[in-house]
Amino acid sequence: MNTYFHAAPIPLQPGATILPGNWGRILNLYRRPGYGDGWLLAREMTFETIRASEFPDLPSRLSSAFVFENLQDALHHINNTTPSSLLYRVELVEPSAASHRGCMNQVSFPPEESEALPAFVEKARAFWSAKVIEVPEILTKSALRVIEVVNGPAGGYKP
Repeated sequence: MNTYFHAAPIPLQPGATILPGNWGRILNLYRRPGYGDGWLLAREMTFETIRASEFPDLPSRLSSAFVFENLQDALHHINNTTPSSLLYRVELVEPSAASHRGCMNQVSFPPEESEALPAFVEKARAFWSAKVIEVPEILTKSALRVIEVVNGPAGGYKP
């Protein structure tokens, strides 16, 4: 059994199932004015446009679940982007479901917002082509099953 790590902002118990597509659900809740980050939405829409036009056989970020292959990468992600998230060791409910292994570094924002949209196009192509993967991020159409709480209220693991 292959296990992975998943970050989520809600407390879950072992045995809980995490359905794919939550990221797309969150982005669909964005409303103008007020809720959501327009640059985040622009990035994800650019990634989705490039995926649909150039890599149509790969699963969408909007309808997938996200996992990390190792604890170090998962903790780095939490510490640098979602410090309020909890970390779970998970397994794929459907291991044969469509998946994609891309580089998490390509999902980062460019240093200058004035360069954001052109940079998103190049980052999206690099993410979907997966020619260079420094920090693996796996997208999967499979649901995830929580095996263990790694950190958080019920977690006991300390790196």
